[in-house]
Amino acid sequence: MDESIQVSALDYDSTHHHTEFTMFFRILCLTEIISYLLLLLVAVPMKYFWNEPLGVKILGPIHGALFTLYVFAIIKRGSDQGWTLAAIGKGILAGILPLGPLQYTKR
Repeated sequence: MDESIQVSALDYDSTHHHTEFTMFFRILCLTEIISYLLLLLVAVPMKYFWNEPLGVKILGPIHGALFTLYVFAIIKRGSDQGWTLAAIGKGILAGILPLGPLQYTKR
């Protein structure tokens, strides 16, 4: 009886960690999408149409950091869920498209 309680506690920790990472991953994907759209639709036009590079100077590094974090997170998620190397590669490539990471928030 005591062993079943310990196993249940381990299962809870594993499930709880999985749920926390899933929530983190979803928030990361949505944040990365928003930063990419802001960069493409606001900062880049400001730079080239109004000669104002401030938006790119601010949003560029933010988006770069979020994309890098997304790449590491998709690798972790893929390895945790047993994805093939090709599936992980597709997940990374999806991050290049403005709404690409959205499909990985539902897995």
